[in-house]
Amino acid sequence: MEDENHGKDFLLGAMIGSTVGALSAMMFTTKKGHNIQKDLLDKYHEFEGVIKKYAKGKTSQARKAAKKLVQAAKSKVAKTKKKLVKRAKKKVAKTKKAVRKTLKKHV
Repeated sequence: MEDENHGKDFLLGAMIGSTVGALSAMMFTTKKGHNIQKDLLDKYHEFEGVIKKYAKGKTSQARKAAKKLVQAAKSKVAKTKKKLVKRAKKKVAKTKKAVRKTLKKHV
């Protein structure tokens, strides 16, 4: 869990640092506007790839976790179903026995 926080912190720091760096470069550069735009676009595409890779990894982790949760839920539902069916059968048998006993008394 702690490693995930470090990953988030690193990614956030990299994005903030890149943004500050890009803005600083724009303010203090002697480059022409279209060169700055190209540089910014290149940096955008570079970090877009990093972010997509990070997101893909997190999506994969989320899917695995969801599958585990679904399997655990299915298992619990199956166990609960068995218990309920067993109880219901006992109650039905008990009720049948009581009805037969009552019918014998009145018939």
